[in-house]
Amino acid sequence: MALLAGIDGCKKGWIIAIHDTRNHSFEHTLADDFAQVLEITRGFAVVALDMPIGLLDCARKGGRSCDRNARKFLAPKRASSVFNAPARPALSAGSFAQANELNRNSSPDNIGLSMQSFAILPKIKAVDDLMTPDLQKVVKEVHPELCFMEMNNGAPANHSKKKRPGREEREEILKKRLPCCNLDPMLNRRDAAMDDYYDACAGLWTAIRIHKSIAIRIPDEPERDSRGLFMEIWR
Repeated sequence: MALLAGIDGCKKGWIIAIHDTRNHSFEHTLADDFAQVLEITRGFAVVALDMPIGLLDCARKGGRSCDRNARKFLAPKRASSVFNAPARPALSAGSFAQANELNRNSSPDNIGLSMQSFAILPKIKAVDDLMTPDLQKVVKEVHPELCFMEMNNGAPANHSKKKRPGREEREEILKKRLPCCNLDPMLNRRDAAMDDYYDACAGLWTAIRIHKSIAIRIPDEPERDSRGLFMEIWR
């Protein structure tokens, strides 16, 4: 019997989908920052987080090995949803230009930083500041598109989650695979979008799989970063 969570970033901060295996209950809540996420999920068995955990010190072509492997599974339709995590030196930047420069300076291949990665840089830094190898025994990195692919019998989603067909597609997958979740959560759209909520639910589905010891990690033998964190993605 355990408490499990799937977590995604959102406008307010973080959205958390929670399942209690003791009474099969489901709920969701919001957190302002990652410290609050850790407080809310204290004592949970598994926390599946849609945010990079474990970072390179020197940027590489294609990013971390887990990112490169994830793209192979999601190709061709959803491969672009996996963008390179920043190299750790870029986390100190206060602007995109500075982050891009720091990322390039870290790399023998002069690898820059994408705008998508920069957009969530504060959240990546917040996770990196608090993450430890011990905490990573509970908090696992996931990618929602990999979760949906696994839920959909190995087939990546056909449509972008930002468009109605994509939201409807993911709704149908969640109905089949995670019937306990509430697909009408009455979110304040200033706090979180529906695709954020669906991504948190998809992460929760993978948290359940991790708890049951049936989840798959990418790659099979992940690297550790310079702080001892595994660079891996679970599905």
